[in-house]
Amino acid sequence: MQRVTVPRRLTQLALFALTGQWLYVGWTRCPFGVPFVNCMSCPLGDCWGTWLQLWFLWLLGASALVVGRAFCGWACPMGLVEDALGAAPRPRFVRVFLLRPSVRAARTLLDRWLKPLKYVSLALAVWLVVSTNYGPARSYPYVVRSTEAFGLESVRVAIALGAPHYALRLWVLGAALVIGALVLRGWCRYLCPLGALLGLANKISLLRVRREESACNACGRYPRECLQSTVPGTADCVVCGDCVQGCGAGAVTYGVREGPPRPAANERMIDPL
Repeated sequence: MQRVTVPRRLTQLALFALTGQWLYVGWTRCPFGVPFVNCMSCPLGDCWGTWLQLWFLWLLGASALVVGRAFCGWACPMGLVEDALGAAPRPRFVRVFLLRPSVRAARTLLDRWLKPLKYVSLALAVWLVVSTNYGPARSYPYVVRSTEAFGLESVRVAIALGAPHYALRLWVLGAALVIGALVLRGWCRYLCPLGALLGLANKISLLRVRREESACNACGRYPRECLQSTVPGTADCVVCGDCVQGCGAGAVTYGVREGPPRPAANERMIDPL
């Protein structure tokens, strides 16, 4: 654990405490086909998302422009859950198996193949939002309010009243938890549509994690020890800062995004007139 991990965990815990009720209602009994999208027009008066969504969107947009995908590493509640699952102890025979060179090579290759899936997930999410949340029919087929923040009876009623595909959200949540238990941040790496969208912001953000090629000794620690299994500054980087403090050569730093390199003085075109 790097020193930067402590404040990162604190911000993750704070956002999880603030958004936990919203996440629970969204996954289990949101009356819209795709949760967390139409919260400000939602008829559920007992969901915190009705007032949280606007502040969430401001935070998401501002952080994306300034620090790219840092929301995924510092604030995302699902990211905290994935980190907790990845830190859970595993049986010794599993650890020994995963450390075999052939298994590590296969995992690296599989990781490279699976990472583009999150863009497919993003396209599918956009299609589902347009087709289910903004269709010509009534946007929500049921309204189930509850006096208990985490009541199970309201969830049962919502599943019974909703369209069959509404229960799919629970399967997606279950799959995200299982994948996170098997692969560190598996949901974030391969299937999260929001992560795919924020990854594009890494290309335009003001601040980013930078790697100096001249100082890098190619030790391979990152991506090997990176929680996203990537190198600093790429679309998969969540700007967690572990590599900044963990790089022994000092080749990884926080910095302002650089523009295109300027040509040297002797390479600049001179107007003959």
